[in-house]
Amino acid sequence: MDAMSMLMRRLLGIGGLLLSLGALNQVTAQTLTIGSANGNIGQTDVWFNVSFDPQGLSVAGILHTLHFDRYNAPITQCTLGTALDGVKLLSYVRLPEGCVTGGSSSAPACDRVAILVKDRSDNDGVEIPRAITSSTVLYSCRVDVPSTAAASAYPIIATTLSATDPAGNRKPIQSVEGAFTVNSPGPGPGC
Repeated sequence: MDAMSMLMRRLLGIGGLLLSLGALNQVTAQTLTIGSANGNIGQTDVWFNVSFDPQGLSVAGILHTLHFDRYNAPITQCTLGTALDGVKLLSYVRLPEGCVTGGSSSAPACDRVAILVKDRSDNDGVEIPRAITSSTVLYSCRVDVPSTAAASAYPIIATTLSATDPAGNRKPIQSVEGAFTVNSPGPGPGC
């Protein structure tokens, strides 16, 4: 076998290995699923869940940004899922910086939330890596539907997704978008 044939065989072997690894990553990508909910115009305290399925892998931290409709379905608060309470921390920042729900003459309306779910630290400030190994609700978010909201379905989309295992290695992650539906008001009394 000449040198060119040997080189071609090696390249084809490497290419096949890379294709196999790519297929494995697609099959084993962890999934962040944004839930859906609905509320009436003017209704407050409507919650939706965001769940995570590690697909049999081990994940310790997840960072992402949720995008929502700033005027019709604003996210006002997020809380850690009860299964992770005492094990993980939830940090979130409403964006853009300095925003307020619904906006004002002096501040823009919030249209996204940057969210980090990470390990708690011990008493010495050292993080104790604990893996998420089964499907769970990571957190829930609250929507307060403004009285000026328009009835429609509004997507809730996760972007800039990043996940790490307990050793700090990046893991593939994908998302499934959710939606918040503002219900049409029903007919008035006596109709």
